[in-house]
Amino acid sequence: FGAARTTTHLAVFVALGLGLIIYRIKNRRIKNRKLLLGMASALGVVGIVAFNIYAVDLYRMCCWSQYSEPLRQQFDGLAEREELPRPTVSNPDLGVISWHKHFNVVDLGRLGSPVISKLHHNEAFYPFSDYLFDHAAPDFIEIHDTWSCIYYQSVLTHPEFDERYRVISAMEFKKDSCVPASRLSGVWIRADILRTSESAERKLIDQLSSNLSIDALRRELASCQSVAGNDCVYVARTAYRFLPEFRDAGLVDELNEIFSASRTKDYDIYLINGYRDGKAHQKAIEFIVNNWIASIRHDEPVIRSAYEVFIHDNTLLYLKSGCSESDVEARFFLHLFPADAGELSEGRDQYGFNNFGFEFDDYGIKMGGHCFAARRLPEYASNRIRTGQYHEDEQLWQGEFWIGR
Repeated sequence: FGAARTTTHLAVFVALGLGLIIYRIKNRRIKNRKLLLGMASALGVVGIVAFNIYAVDLYRMCCWSQYSEPLRQQFDGLAEREELPRPTVSNPDLGVISWHKHFNVVDLGRLGSPVISKLHHNEAFYPFSDYLFDHAAPDFIEIHDTWSCIYYQSVLTHPEFDERYRVISAMEFKKDSCVPASRLSGVWIRADILRTSESAERKLIDQLSSNLSIDALRRELASCQSVAGNDCVYVARTAYRFLPEFRDAGLVDELNEIFSASRTKDYDIYLINGYRDGKAHQKAIEFIVNNWIASIRHDEPVIRSAYEVFIHDNTLLYLKSGCSESDVEARFFLHLFPADAGELSEGRDQYGFNNFGFEFDDYGIKMGGHCFAARRLPEYASNRIRTGQYHEDEQLWQGEFWIGR
């Protein structure tokens, strides 16, 4: 981190290695001892010369402490202000921040959070957004620079973001690679965990802070689930917040017993057992994806064919359950017929439509027997949309619908 070379420490081992070679030569009967000593000396000289010729100036690899340390202090300050034990923080550069072990981590950089690395994929981010807002629900979110471009649609402009988070500090920045160019960078805090919040989650946090009670969790989950449709994931999130204390008290098995009766048990058990089961996240991912698919299928698809096609938030969603390799290998065609002929791309006048064809790997994910792809539509109005798949010269399926936008 910061100003460092990852191989600097190896110089010590090189010196020790040369010393051991010389020591072994001096203390054993070895033929051509002078030759070996000469070779060792020559290697040392070559190493010094090579270093002087090829050594690079000190440079920063990643994650400057000038940035990360003030952010960690800001997170600590927010936690102290809100009297919040072991907050869950989410930002893209958590290596240095997590070093102090003050926080639970949801890594937007995708390296430290296997759920995010599997769920966030280009425009097919919808299951990820459900995970972030409905399940992980980090207490603090920080996003900056290019990461604001990556998470612009799935986080920063998602309707749940403004509903659930309050700004601590935010600014706009301009970056040529972003479309649109203006994006937000900043720090946000979740409203439900504010010290003054009357949410069930905040009340449970305060209760366990004063008295670490396994029975309090059992009662809270039962009470929450007694009302149909209640979102009760906060009970498992709170247990996870205090997991080190429950582990020290030898109560992990009791936690598993409690959450085995949860409506969201596959995700809850992942939180409780993830530290000791490297595959626990797989069931959590499958649960999140299946839940999202069930919510999408509440709507009527605009096309029923090899794929079901839905339109949501100016985005086409392609969904198929029980899909095979052939379902993802064939290229998708996507023809948009603009209401205004002036929106046709150059050379498309003769066809009357713009072509937004794509490969599944670029816009889709395959998980738990489901194939899902998303393709965001341009802002101009279209009269008709035609889509399907083809392989070489053979059309595999096709559907179209008329749209008024």
